Amino acid sequence: MAKPLFAEEEWAAVQAVMDERSVTKERSNGASPWLGVAHCDRWGDRFYRQVNLAENGKTYEYYRSAKTAGKPACKGQSVKGERVTAAITALVERLAGLAMTVRRFIPGEDHTEQLNHVTAAVRDLREERRNLFDYPGGDDEYAEALEVLVDERRRLAALPQRPSAWVEVETGQTFADVWTQADQERRRRLLLGLKARLYMTPTIEGWYLPAELEARVEQRQRAGRSA
Repeated sequence: MAKPLFAEEEWAAVQAVMDERSVTKERSNGASPWLGVAHCDRWGDRFYRQVNLAENGKTYEYYRSAKTAGKPACKGQSVKGERVTAAITALVERLAGLAMTVRRFIPGEDHTEQLNHVTAAVRDLREERRNLFDYPGGDDEYAEALEVLVDERRRLAALPQRPSAWVEVETGQTFADVWTQADQERRRRLLLGLKARLYMTPTIEGWYLPAELEARVEQRQRAGRSA
């Protein structure tokens, strides 16, 4: 297996920068309040909002994918804005009680090197006993020095050993708490952060959620039914 180009934490940092640049670029074009969330189920392209003003003064909101070089024009794939809104509302209701988390880096703990130094010191002390403590009272000083090293070795051996890791820590807020307090752009970013993707055509719609998030939602729902 090839050696990874990035450590896990480095890759997470790269992804965060890429996401931020992507969001900035998308929003500079005006566009859609759900850009990056709503997609065409036929081609997988992102939906953009289109607002039409009728002669009677009414506005009609639609979502459709933009024409892409190398692909045929997406015909007949316009979706009414109210359907996008309804689908997102349904997902928000489903995620409402989900505990929000933040990803934190927990440094590892490894005392192997210290333990090796102390073990080597014990070995050296025992080997040099005759030369270093060959004087009256030397035996007592040797025993005291050895006891100090042995106690230190026991202390180090009892300390935990664990690798560095990224962990998810609950913030104390639910999805509904964050959603209620957020403006439109923050809500869009929230769904993008969860990697929630809505795929639609004029007749079908469906959400994609990452397996880990789907499992958390299902677990939450089962807990609610059994309560």
